[in-house]
Amino acid sequence: MSGALLAAAQVATAVPPAIIALSDPSPQTAHSLTVIEDLADAALFVAIAILSAAAGLAATFWVRLLCYAVAALALARAVTSPLGLTALDAWAPIAFLALVLVLSIRMLVAGRRAAG
Repeated sequence: MSGALLAAAQVATAVPPAIIALSDPSPQTAHSLTVIEDLADAALFVAIAILSAAAGLAATFWVRLLCYAVAALALARAVTSPLGLTALDAWAPIAFLALVLVLSIRMLVAGRRAAG
């Protein structure tokens, strides 16, 4: 469920820029589409927070802490970015990518242990 939410939010962030690129909107319309894209981006980070928190539910203690820290960072980014605060614009995506890397490595290691 959270993966579907993440995918839908990702698609939603791509629609307004595509409309701007494929049409010749007036400045007012372009501004409105940019605001919509900012809100879709915030929704994407809410979805990332939900997915990160859900991934931590069945994890070991240190992975659960990492998941919840990434979820908190993504949620903070979702709230602060539309308000014009850009401090987390780079850190939240990097933290999520690091979490995906950690979870992927843990799955690969667990798969090798089960096969070996």
